[in-house]
Amino acid sequence: MNRRSRLFLVEVVLAALSAALFVASFVWRDWIEIVTEGGGGDGGNGLLEWALSGGAALAAVVFSVTARSEWRRGRGSARPEPAS
Repeated sequence: MNRRSRLFLVEVVLAALSAALFVASFVWRDWIEIVTEGGGGDGGNGLLEWALSGGAALAAVVFSVTARSEWRRGRGSARPEPAS
């Protein structure tokens, strides 16, 4: 497996994990309090969860775009050059 393939796979996995975190934030609105046993840091108002959810959504988009770019670059290099 070459470097581009590994980079593509890492970007796809990170995009999927970021998207899963984004979706989980809608399913469990107080997941930080659950994970930290009540010490969420935002006083239970959900602001921290929304901020992390927005960051996860942004990360999912960024990783998806970079993975797409890597995919297209990898496909483009495999095409034969046109004859002159």
